[in-house]
Amino acid sequence: MQDKDFLYQSVHKTWEQLKLPAELMDQYRYQPRVVWQSYIAGNRKMMFFLDAYNDPCHLGNYYIESTYVAHDHSISIDIYQLHSHKSY
Repeated sequence: MQDKDFLYQSVHKTWEQLKLPAELMDQYRYQPRVVWQSYIAGNRKMMFFLDAYNDPCHLGNYYIESTYVAHDHSISIDIYQLHSHKSY
């Protein structure tokens, strides 16, 4: 899986888990900001956050760690907030 595809699918899964309307993504032009990424033996890991100017949902408070496991082609995400953590 290429970096661009991995990031796109990770953002999509995050957006679904946060249960936010698709219109917000278009309206506020959320752009993922990759903080860290690694690639080991076909597996990928990335940490990013969603950033938007005048963010009405305060998505800047969420940091997402995404993991792609090559042998089963799955993506899992961990969503971190200031005082909580959820895995999907």
